[in-house]
Amino acid sequence: MFVTNAGEFDTHLFSVDAESAVAEDVAEPTSALNSLASDHCGRVSLFAGQSPGIQLISAEAPAQWLRQEVVTLPLPALAMLADARTMNDSAGLAAYYQMDDHLPRIALREQAGWSTRVLGNTRVTSMGLDVDGQGAPWVAWLRDDQAGFPSLDLVAPDGSIHHVSSGSLIEPTDFWRKPVVLAGGITGTSAYPALAAALGDGVHLWTADATGSHWSDHLLFSPADSGDTRGAGDCVYDDSGTDPCGGKTTCTRVWNEARGRLGLVRTQSGRAYAAWVQSAGEVNYTLSRSVSTRTGKAICQPQAASSRGTAELVIAALTDELAVPPTITRLRFEVGSPLDDRGLALAVRGDSLLLAASLGAGEDAKITYLELDSTRLLSDDTADKSGGAAPPHG
Repeated sequence: MFVTNAGEFDTHLFSVDAESAVAEDVAEPTSALNSLASDHCGRVSLFAGQSPGIQLISAEAPAQWLRQEVVTLPLPALAMLADARTMNDSAGLAAYYQMDDHLPRIALREQAGWSTRVLGNTRVTSMGLDVDGQGAPWVAWLRDDQAGFPSLDLVAPDGSIHHVSSGSLIEPTDFWRKPVVLAGGITGTSAYPALAAALGDGVHLWTADATGSHWSDHLLFSPADSGDTRGAGDCVYDDSGTDPCGGKTTCTRVWNEARGRLGLVRTQSGRAYAAWVQSAGEVNYTLSRSVSTRTGKAICQPQAASSRGTAELVIAALTDELAVPPTITRLRFEVGSPLDDRGLALAVRGDSLLLAASLGAGEDAKITYLELDSTRLLSDDTADKSGGAAPPHG
């Protein structure tokens, strides 16, 4: 599923076979906050958020969609839908918060219909969920603590809240950098799930002890390990003087970071995998002197002239011995601009990893789909490779 915006939001679903990818447009909703779910029988449903609440849209037949209200809110209230699951025709759930209070909520469908409840009394910015083998929900959220550090919490099916971790860098969290939850943990037999998120200092994976009282933080990727160049370059100028561009007519900014949402799954054979997108490159700007319409002061106005870079789809094969570095596979793509924060989805079919990613941004964005045989990703080799991949669809 992907959403485009050309005056209004349009939702598209694509299906893939061995030869081609076919896209189908879903008439309404006009929402950027959608979540795609598939139940145990393979039935596909689409949850749509934003205003005036949340709808569940299910396929009755090709190009025929049934809609039902999940959460009803008065206009102009917004439901920030973060994640959703369906188990069967009568069981499903959706994690969201409302823009008026930012409190974490869950909508649950049982035989009698949909009900909602508030999960905590702290303001959150992003959420993720998974269901365990009994169909019970585990919901995680990120929030900014009082000092400005990102803070990760988990609510168990019984309603108890576990504080998992606080970040080491002061940075604002945002809706699109969502935590991911894997019920059963790395092995599938743990009482508590594994959690993952991309923070300012890298990609983190958290696992709990048997009681859930202690959480271990495993750093899977750090920009510092591969040359942290976020914000580097010579695009530094002083708007306080008469020449705000400092005599420069051009400048360059460099980036190197992990962006957006992660994937965290377990295959049929019981092996867990994490995936994320790492991007690096540079943007060249032309600089011109301008006058601020707000302050009347001279300012330096940058205009992007060219950009180039790479995006790597990084797949880490995890074990319960997380003190041992995971086996890493990197699939590299050339991109023309820095990436946005939104486009990565990871699922499994048997022992195959199904991965879709939006590589690039704006007009340069392309959706790439890959099928990878996970059993061929386990060799002790961290070099770039593409073994086991089906031909990508872009």
